[in-house]
Amino acid sequence: MKLKYHQKTSHYLKKEPVISEEALEQLAAAEKRCGLTFPASVREWCSIKDAMKFLQYFQNDDSSFLKRSPFEDIEVIGEKWHDKEGDDVAIDLDDSDQDWGQDFLVIMHEYEIGSRYAVKLDGSDEPPVFLDRDSAPQIIWQYYANSFSEFIYHCFWYWNMALTKKTFQFRAHTDQRLNQHDFAFLEQHFKQENRITPTYSTKVVYRFSQADQQIIVGLEDKNTHWELSANSPSSLFELADQVWHCNGLSAALTVIDHQSAKAADVSAVLNELKEKTRSISPDFNLMPSLKERVVTEDSPRLYTRGTREEFMRYFGQPISEFYDNQFVIVANTVLVFLCVQPTHPGFGTGFASPSEVYWATQYLYPSSYSLAEDGILFLLPLVGRKGISHPFVQRFPDCPLLQVPLVGTKETPAPVIELFVKKERQSYIYLGQAQAISSHYIAEQNFGDIIFSLKQPLPTSIFDALGGYHGARVLIENQHYTFPDVIVPSEIAKAIEPFKNAHIEANCWEGHELFMLINEKQATLLHRCSSCEATPSFNFAYQGAANTVSEFCSEHWPPIKVPTSHVISRQEGIAALVEFLKTGCRPKSIVWWENRPDNCYDINYFEGVVEEDVPF
Repeated sequence: MKLKYHQKTSHYLKKEPVISEEALEQLAAAEKRCGLTFPASVREWCSIKDAMKFLQYFQNDDSSFLKRSPFEDIEVIGEKWHDKEGDDVAIDLDDSDQDWGQDFLVIMHEYEIGSRYAVKLDGSDEPPVFLDRDSAPQIIWQYYANSFSEFIYHCFWYWNMALTKKTFQFRAHTDQRLNQHDFAFLEQHFKQENRITPTYSTKVVYRFSQADQQIIVGLEDKNTHWELSANSPSSLFELADQVWHCNGLSAALTVIDHQSAKAADVSAVLNELKEKTRSISPDFNLMPSLKERVVTEDSPRLYTRGTREEFMRYFGQPISEFYDNQFVIVANTVLVFLCVQPTHPGFGTGFASPSEVYWATQYLYPSSYSLAEDGILFLLPLVGRKGISHPFVQRFPDCPLLQVPLVGTKETPAPVIELFVKKERQSYIYLGQAQAISSHYIAEQNFGDIIFSLKQPLPTSIFDALGGYHGARVLIENQHYTFPDVIVPSEIAKAIEPFKNAHIEANCWEGHELFMLINEKQATLLHRCSSCEATPSFNFAYQGAANTVSEFCSEHWPPIKVPTSHVISRQEGIAALVEFLKTGCRPKSIVWWENRPDNCYDINYFEGVVEEDVPF
């Protein structure tokens, strides 16, 4: 039997629903007592055999389970209300400050904390659910779930995780809110269940699952509450290991007290996680000059304690008061120093010269790594050992382990770049001076999207190393390199061909704007007004990014109609461009930028820009 509203719950419980005559009779009696017909979703649930009895598991009232019919908890707000001690509380239905009416149908009580759950009688078949947290006699309803069926599903989902004896659990309370990067990681690697809000002190609750593993993340004003659950110690270890880097969990996970029967197993899992982290200690064999500068016995702390800086979220810990330029990233087996020029104003004295690069072990583990040559800092997105549970490994699951040799001042970075680009990663290699680096700047960006300005000539060895590799390219500021293979796609060139004096060329946009566009996954068409030099733009996006529209130079340009309600294709962008050209308006220049996930194609033309794409 397939249910109309509660099939998701039935599937989750792996139980075939059966309509019960007894339940139908109790439903009819409850409707008669309340003087109304319940919403369709509520009626469907109440008609299923034993469905209402299941809800009593969530009420924390063992006596009521035996003494009362579960349907007795269904009621419209009346003249009497009870608090969490069970005492009656008088409700003044004539209170002018309260809108009692007959708008809420109470479907469940949670007696331990005095909460009540009610559907709002708004006339719909699937009404939303509201929560009152023992606020009598005022009774303040707070929005809880989008629908009754969603509420029921959440009850069983949470019951399976937190209230049964089948699961092994961790709990954590961190002193920082979940950042966007870690939230994106959870979204990418777990199935996100419907969001529930609010519960207790939390503002919003997110739920994630994967096989038998479940995660609850509750966001408070300045903190985050976590609950991790799995059906076995090994599965709990796998889950915790996967999210170990998120939101300071590595220092905050605790064993739940009420699971005393399983506390020993869960404690063993936690100890194993910590031991795994500590066992991957830095190996100073490759960097003897650094050994005296780091207190080796503190190295486990570097792995297990997070910081408030997003950039340090992967087990990092600052080891100097000069936070902008003296810090270490400890990503399990890799210890990486980001070095700046010691003489650069505002940076102070660095730990090492700009040309020194240190590798902690022979194995590369997911992180970003740096290669310095004559003051230039090279940042490469790094991939790691297949099968190891870590966000960067999961980001590049098919890329084998790379073993990179130690690179000194006089050695060319070409061999290392060659190792990277031979894997044909459709990503970027980012080049820049060390003086452009600070933890504040990096903390705002994802490693995979960082572009740095290069203020001095680029070594030719880099171009030699990159030559011939698909998807490898160099983004350069304040230099001019000509590569004849950069062409405008034929469909764009053909579209503008009929228009006199319309000109578009392939090029690369200025570094800072390019960085923003890459992050936002936007394609942008820019116009410069030949009369007033204004450079407004309209943006159209790929891959679900938000559309933005800037104001045009209304004094000299006619309006351009651009679809903004959805992510548009190149064809739609061409259509908008053609409509603009049909007006006869000829801006001083037109810039077309595309950020395509398959090839990151750039087609731009803009006066004064001396930056080129290298389309390998």
